[in-house]
Parts: sequence; structure tokens; C-alpha cells
Amino acid sequence: MKKSFILLSAMAVAAFASCVKEQSVEVKEEAKGVPFEFTASTVDTKTTNDGMVTSWKANDKINLFHAEATTSDYSDNDEFTITSENLAAKKFTGNLASALDPSKSYDWYALYPYNVAFTTPANTTGYVSIGGSSRTQTGYGSTAHLNELPLVGKAANVAAAEKPAITMNHMAAVLKIVVTNTTSEELTVTNVSFTAPVKITGQFIVDFSDPANPAYSDGTYCYNYCNMKVNSGTALGNGESATFYIPIKPVTLAMGSEISLKVNTYTKVVNMPSEFTFTPGKMTTINFDYDKTFTSKNFYQASSISAGDKIMFVSGTSGEVKVMAHYGGANNYPATAGSITAGRLPSTSSMGVFTVAGNSTDGYTFYDPETERYITATNTTDNNFLKGISPADSYSSWAVSFDGAATITCKGKASRNVIKYNSNSNLYAAYNSDYTTNVGPVYIFKQDDRTPVTLTFTNTEINKTTSNYGEFTGQTATASPAVSGITYALSGAAIGTVETATGIVTLNGSEGSATITATYPGDATYTPASASYTITVVGTSLKPTFSFTDCPTGWPSGTKNAEINGLSGGSYDYVVSERTYSFTLSDCVGYHTGHYLAIMKNKYVGLPKLSGYKLTKVVVGNSSGCSTTTTLKITSDTAGDTVVTGGTAQTFATQGSTYTYNLSGTSNNTMYYMIVSGNTQVISLSLTFEKVE
Repeated sequence: MKKSFILLSAMAVAAFASCVKEQSVEVKEEAKGVPFEFTASTVDTKTTNDGMVTSWKANDKINLFHAEATTSDYSDNDEFTITSENLAAKKFTGNLASALDPSKSYDWYALYPYNVAFTTPANTTGYVSIGGSSRTQTGYGSTAHLNELPLVGKAANVAAAEKPAITMNHMAAVLKIVVTNTTSEELTVTNVSFTAPVKITGQFIVDFSDPANPAYSDGTYCYNYCNMKVNSGTALGNGESATFYIPIKPVTLAMGSEISLKVNTYTKVVNMPSEFTFTPGKMTTINFDYDKTFTSKNFYQASSISAGDKIMFVSGTSGEVKVMAHYGGANNYPATAGSITAGRLPSTSSMGVFTVAGNSTDGYTFYDPETERYITATNTTDNNFLKGISPADSYSSWAVSFDGAATITCKGKASRNVIKYNSNSNLYAAYNSDYTTNVGPVYIFKQDDRTPVTLTFTNTEINKTTSNYGEFTGQTATASPAVSGITYALSGAAIGTVETATGIVTLNGSEGSATITATYPGDATYTPASASYTITVVGTSLKPTFSFTDCPTGWPSGTKNAEINGLSGGSYDYVVSERTYSFTLSDCVGYHTGHYLAIMKNKYVGLPKLSGYKLTKVVVGNSSGCSTTTTLKITSDTAGDTVVTGGTAQTFATQGSTYTYNLSGTSNNTMYYMIVSGNTQVISLSLTFEKVE
């Protein structure tokens, strides 16, 4: 654990910077058993926060005790409440259990919030809650979670006929933690925790018969730490800061006492250079420079794991992915963004890296040394909780199998026991094995400290025709760093062969497409690597397939239900460079699904004209939702009067089918038109152009 300096400075800030302001309480005497009232003369007291300014809220309640002056003959616990109507007047109403003797003077004691368990200010059993072992702050700088911290006050020797004023004082101190990101990597704060050598949060037994110096003793639930979850935090750049607030019991720490502060997974420890008191009603500012250094490691998809491996849980195997992050104290593990290139996933500080222990027989455990916790599915069968705990238990034992993705099953649970990534909530949780809503598979990536190797080809696509295929003899992969032992393989159409050791390609003139893959197997020093390129050989005729999702320049575009109105002609010139001109019209087939070309009654759509080519074939696919009486014809004019030979109108009698037009007599670089007799939806369109000699 790294030891670093933490600067502490005590600031006497009224009511935790406007919230520890005095309030006066006036008590109006009434006859025995008759309701009476008191008023809080200062509005800035501790119940509801508006920034750091606080005020009473409707239905706040206060304990009120009294005793004959200088005695300990305390009255019963009297309850007083403020209603919404009395907020402006700060007036609380209630009943005294016993009437006042007009000839005597009294000491008055007040405690907020109201607790029926208190029977006397000289309390030995009732608990006062100050903070807690876990809290939540929503947003940076927010103080809303500080409401309802306890207040206590006393007014001494007040004549029964007079109106006493009670000064309310805070019983809690507050740590104001200012976190500054001093690294080059963005920092999003999700958790802040403070630990001291004495109990500082929880439920304490407090004797407040001397409110100026309440006597604290530990209750059943009190702790020497507070872990505060931070919701809705934003990324802090270099030099940017955020503020967090943790309420604690007032304590004095001796010189040399060890305290620690943790931000996310980064802990700093300091020995107190002198005696220091965390005082009620004051804020102590702690400046925390987040200067943690981080060294990125490379991770690759794993097909097996064993004890000692360092792994990450990932939502995919390429491109932008979501990686299981460090546990932050919620019911599930959050996810953080990652990027995979050429199979390699570099780690970031926000990603959880887990050390594997155990074996396939007894089960594996996954331990995050940053948070010092094991992944567990918990012992609850009716929720999807996936938490971090220490020490491990039977619900921290996991069976793992691989089929591309990894199936990770808790050995201690019968249901909701499989780790999956929830894309809707951006988190990792435990689900039933057959649950599929918004969840996806999980892949395990394993740390590999070998030097990464990258293979590249000069061109990723090679396009040839049946007339010039012999000009191409293959490409050699470039390795960085330079390695030996690269091999080559061909897959796809039988358009030729490749030499395994050299990458030399021999094409045979057949039409088709194939992939050449270069592979380096890796060794003790370097990681495996691979790269591919495609070879496409086409004949003398071109077969473009057009679409809305990736339209050629000038092609009519639109979205679902878009009407393509009559076109005024225009030039549709396309450059073809000895290759197939390929598009896809629809990403799904059916009525009102995906993208389609909506051609309305008596409208037309011009088909591309290609220099050096003539249109010889048109294949139209119609939607299952279009009319079954619509006709479509191919013409050489926009009026539809001159039908191309082979372009005679066909009726789309069968929904979701294709209709073929074999054309003849067409000319080079000439536009032809599709014209319909009724509304239709074209979901696929294939055009064949033949080269003009």
C-alpha cells in the first residue's frame, strides 16, 4: 500500500458551510395537558439541504426534555413537530407530558432527529446515528446526503414564565475531500472511503446532559470507516477536481495515528504529524491528489484458464467492447469501455483485472487485488446480484467452460448463477442460463506479457477480371517487429492456390472471391498474429446490387416509408474499375421492416448508366407488404411509353418474391427507368451490365 501525504485543514464553517448556524427555540407555557408550541428562530438548521444551506422541512420532529434548573430530574421524552403551515414561522407544536411549575426555573434539552428510544438526556441505551459504514453521494459537490445529521442543544435556568432560547449544535463533523486528477488519463470517481484507527461512523450511545460536551460510547453497529459510493460522476481531466463529503463522529487522533483515504481503488496512507481533532460543526478539508501511475498490459481472448492467470471479462472480441470494471459497492459490477484491435485489448486503470485461483474440478475464484475482493453471486436466489466480497465463500467458486465465449457458472447456486453482460444497464450481473433479454455472452481475455506482433498487407482488397488475372502473383505480409515463420493459407472460392511459405498466389481465371490469411504462431517472446486480404475475380459483365443503406452518388435515398417522387432525369454516372459494384438494398425482408425503395403510382426511378457498359438484366424483389396487383416495367423514357425489349410489365402477384427482366437492344451508357402502376416497395434490386466492345 503506497504511503503518501494527505493535507488536512480544519475550517470552522457555519453549519458545514452555512449549515451549522445557531437556532433559537422559544417555549410557550400552557396549562398541564394542554398543547403548547415553540419556535425555531433561525431557519438555517440541519434537515433539508439546498446546496450547503439547510432548513426545516414539514413533519420534522424534535425530542424535548426539561428538568428543574440544576437538577437531573428530567421529564419524559416530549415530541414536537413542525407542519408545512408553520414552516415560515418555524413553529413546532406538541404536548408536554407534565405542566410547568410557574414558581420554578427549568433547564431545557433538545435533540434532533426525534427518537422515541430516548428517555433522558443522560442516555445510556438510545442510539444516535452519525454517518454509517456506507453512504451514497449523487454527483460531485452534492451535500444532499448530509441531511438529518443530529443536533443537540440546551437552555439553562429559564424561568417558567419566560420564553427560553435553545441553541442547536451539530453532533457530527464532516470531512470535505477534494480529489484532483493529476494524471494524463481521465478519472471518474465512483467510490471514496475514509478509515481511522477509532470508531467514527454508525450508531453511538450519547449522553447529552451536557450538550456542549456530549459523552459518546460505542453502540452495537459502529465502524472505523465509511465507504461512500459516488453516483453520476463525470470524467475529470488532468488538473480537474471534485468535492465529496463524509460525516463522522467527532474524534481526536493522536500524533502518529494512521489514517487512510481511498479514491476508487487507489489508497493513500498517512501518519498524523500531530494531534488533530475532528470537531463537531466544522469541516476538515482533505486534499487528495490522484497521481496513481498505471502501466497498461495486453490481453488476448482465452480458450482456457489456470491458477495464476490474470484475466478480464469482456462483452465481445473485436472493436469497441465493454469490460467488467472494479467493484464499486453496488449490487452488480459496472462496465467500462475498451477497444480491441487485431485481437489485442490494452488494459486501462478502470478495468478489473482478476487473478485466477483454483482448478476446473473444485472451481475457480476471481480476485481483484485493487479492491481486495472476490467475485461472488451471493446466496440470494431471487435476484441477479453479482458482488465483490472478502473473504471468499462458496458463492465465489465458479465453473468455467469455453465455446468461443466463456460460460461462467457459480457452483454454489442453482439459479441466477451465470455471469452475463447487460447492455441495457451497462453492467455485469448473474442470470439464469437461458435468460436472453438485454444480455449477451461474456468472453475471457488473458494477460499476455509477450511483445505484440502486427501483420499487415499493402492492400486489403485485390480486384481482377478473367482477362487480367495473371498479372497478380500475391502479397507478402509485413511483420512489426520482424519475425520469421509466417505461413499463408487460402479460403473461399477455388480461384487459385497460394504457397504456404511464401504467399505466392497463382490464379486460375475462375470468377469468385477468396481470402488469403497470413499467420504467425507466436513463441516465448512474441504473441501470435494474423492478417488477411481478399481477391475477387469477375468476368466481363458487372452485376451491381444497389441499396439505401450505402447509396451510390446520385441514387435516390430515403428511409422507412419514404416516397420517391417523380425524378426530373439527371445524370447517374458510375465509375467502374474492373470490379463488382456491390450494394445491399435491405437489411431485413418484410412489411415495413428495414429499408426499401417506395415507388409510388405512376412515378419512376432512373437506373444508373455506366460508361462502357449496357444494362442487360434487372431483378426486382418486392416487399411482403406491397400490393399484389402492382405492375412494374422497364422503359427508355420517363413517360413509360417506350418499353425496353424484355422489360414488359410484370404483375407482382406474389409478395416477397423476385421478378426478372432479361433485356436486349439496350445501349452503352444509357439510363433506363422502372415505372409502376401502383404503390410498391422494392427491397432488392440487382442489375447486370455487359461491357460494350
